[in-house]
Amino acid sequence: MEKEENRNNWFCSLFKTSPQFQDRDKFLARLFGIFSEEIVKIWCESKGTLYGNLGRPRIFIPPSKKGYTLDFALKSRNNGKIYVAEMKCWVEYQNYKFLTLQSADQLTELSSPAFDAFLEVAKNPSCCQVKVEGETKPVAGAVLIWGDVSRAGRKSVRKRTGISEVLSLKEMIDDLVKCGNKSYVDFLNKLNLWCNDLFKNLSFGRKRKI
Repeated sequence: MEKEENRNNWFCSLFKTSPQFQDRDKFLARLFGIFSEEIVKIWCESKGTLYGNLGRPRIFIPPSKKGYTLDFALKSRNNGKIYVAEMKCWVEYQNYKFLTLQSADQLTELSSPAFDAFLEVAKNPSCCQVKVEGETKPVAGAVLIWGDVSRAGRKSVRKRTGISEVLSLKEMIDDLVKCGNKSYVDFLNKLNLWCNDLFKNLSFGRKRKI
């Protein structure tokens, strides 16, 4: 079933082609990794989406005084609650092993002090201190952002970790494309212009006038 989902999934097809083109997939994965967080920010600013972005949260797990900075602090537009969020978008890493989230088992290989602290917030948000731009915020839980997420993967992660929600970049992009989000279109056009300028100048061996 998962393989069938991937065959009909434009996001997976974009980043996973065939063994003879894996260099291409590696390059696109690295390029995408440079700006993928900006897509989340644009999505959060779009009307009608589930969350707004407050900035990068710094979390502390008592009694330790060491803090860990995560990717986003998301505020629910439905209930006003705040969630710390971490994004894992490793679309080609380890032979596409993390392209689609299919099970909570995939999270065991992501262990790090920061990610472990993120999971601790998911399990027990009331015992953690969270600051956003220096201001302490009460948090209701944690949100995980992945490149692509299967239905089974979302259910497994929420059940086994206590993570409140699992979002996918694929679904965010689908939302932005569907509503014709101008900020998203302008952002992609800007990146396209920059990349074209880079490759044209590399081919000419000199700087073009902009």
